[in-house]
Amino acid sequence: MIADRLKFCIFLALAAMWAAGCGGEGQLFEKMVPGRSLRNNILGESIDQPIAVYLPPSYASSSKRYPVVYLLPGFNTDTAVFLDGTYRGLNIVESMDRLIEEGKIEEMIVVIVNGRNSLGGSFYVNSPVTGNWKDFVVRDVVRFVDREYKTRPYAAARGIAGHSMGGFGALHIAMRHADVFGAVYSMSPGLFDGDGFRAMGLFADEAEIDLFLRKQREFNGMSREDALAASLSYIEELYTSGDERQQRRAFVYAYGAAFCCDPDLNAPYIVYPFTRQNGKITPDAAVLKVWEDGFGGIAGEVGDYEDNLLSLGGIAIDVGAEDAYPWITDGCRFLSERLKELSIPNELLIYDGGHDDQLRERIEGHMLPYFSRVLSGE
Repeated sequence: MIADRLKFCIFLALAAMWAAGCGGEGQLFEKMVPGRSLRNNILGESIDQPIAVYLPPSYASSSKRYPVVYLLPGFNTDTAVFLDGTYRGLNIVESMDRLIEEGKIEEMIVVIVNGRNSLGGSFYVNSPVTGNWKDFVVRDVVRFVDREYKTRPYAAARGIAGHSMGGFGALHIAMRHADVFGAVYSMSPGLFDGDGFRAMGLFADEAEIDLFLRKQREFNGMSREDALAASLSYIEELYTSGDERQQRRAFVYAYGAAFCCDPDLNAPYIVYPFTRQNGKITPDAAVLKVWEDGFGGIAGEVGDYEDNLLSLGGIAIDVGAEDAYPWITDGCRFLSERLKELSIPNELLIYDGGHDDQLRERIEGHMLPYFSRVLSGE
């Protein structure tokens, strides 16, 4: 009888372990991270920024530590869209639970990091205007997660990924911080090849350039405080208009504030590459080069960060052949070739699709299994 009871107790314990580790459900927590790195921003952004943390099924019942994937959303996109299925059907909890239960990936922690600001996006770079968003990810978020959760707190067990603006941010951060992240998976990143800046067409319309210059003169006639309030209100109106042309105007403000700005100017603090002189719009080649280096600088910086890139456990670039922004597909090919020239291993994954129409399928079928393979075990 005692032996039977002992067997039954062992059976129950094993069943509980199986349920927790194989057939259970993960947990999702939404947290605010104190962003000390964002204290220098002059837009009035809160330094406390949201993240969403997925913990795998066995987390609550196990003493083991887990690898972590940090996921960076795209432009004008916050963490919430990856949580409720409203954006391309993606629900990170359902995706992770199903893939773990089917044995397609190992258990991992997934952290979705906000990069959206009042201009639409930070591009996850350090800026004297928008704040040090790269440092926010590398220092504030990673340290917070390592302190609060059972992570494997070393680079080989951390991966960083992102889509669109977030795909750019993941590459930008990984190549600079191979001491923090051990692998990168970039989806449809904003990247230029040699002709990408022209192909993007950011300044192709003279009427748009003239409109920006007129708005800037308007802001320059105000106090610094009034100019900031007026510019933020104007940019919000552009986004809420629902008009693609106006939203593109808003993107110019965000891009400029991230890559070519001067906090000593009046809001929106952008060093614009055109002026009007004697009734004629005149470009500034040096400033235009700074704008081009925003999305175009990574390929040029590969040599500067060669050792870091060689030390990564994996570099994957994932892009659609029919991206609505063809310069992105061209830029991804260009970067992959540049890496190969320096014998830096990388995978270029070109799929039959557009910019984000297969985002859930790429995350579930490629990105998460990729990190499951390349991130370090115990």
